[in-house]
Amino acid sequence: DVALVFSANPEEYSRSGKIISQLKDRIGAEIRTHYPLSREVGLKIIDQEAKIETGNGRKVRAPDFMRDIVEQITMDARSSPHVNQRSGVSARLSIANYETMLANSRRRAIMLGETEIAPRMSDLNYLYTSSLGKIEMDPFREESLSDVQVITRIMESAVRKVFMERFGQANLDEMVEKIKGDISVDTGDMVPSANYRNVISRVTQLWEPVHSLGGDESDAMRASCVEFILEGLYLTGKLSRRRIGDMVTYRGRAR
Repeated sequence: DVALVFSANPEEYSRSGKIISQLKDRIGAEIRTHYPLSREVGLKIIDQEAKIETGNGRKVRAPDFMRDIVEQITMDARSSPHVNQRSGVSARLSIANYETMLANSRRRAIMLGETEIAPRMSDLNYLYTSSLGKIEMDPFREESLSDVQVITRIMESAVRKVFMERFGQANLDEMVEKIKGDISVDTGDMVPSANYRNVISRVTQLWEPVHSLGGDESDAMRASCVEFILEGLYLTGKLSRRRIGDMVTYRGRAR
């Protein structure tokens, strides 16, 4: 058998101003990218290819919803009008984002002296660097949108979809009403996992949805579940959100 291997650089302008495909230029043929047909297949690729290091024997527990979000980001990028679809979005985006997300989770666990590594919503802030390196923006997209704003829209869309899959039919109004009082909830990248126990003790209505996500298994898992629910409620218009540095505060919307 004979195998031909070619590198595929991002598309760029030729001297005439015409966009050329690099593989077309080199071998005279267009190579069509075949994406995974489902999120499940994409996750299998992540499991196979991602390099995960725990460090110091710490246990890694990536919640299913966080894994789904990482793959959904890639899927949404493949359909975004702001992304250059001719260049495509490969599975390497999911792999790089997953590794980056877990790397920041590991950093937090080491700095806070925690024994378990579980990624949270706040870890998604670190996916901008890994995403921008794997996505080529459409040169003719809306000029008012920066690359970071495009990535933000894609990530928020992915989180919203995964949240609606889990809680689309659930009645979370009682919890939202509780937060509409004088309660505000602070979350952040370097907030210790144990602090999220206090959040549930103040907003007891959080316990049932957190439990349904597996948040009763450990402090790290509980923190991840709480942040996911709060962010999902914000993205579905139920809560307001204020970001100051690495800290995020969720409050009830004004009546």
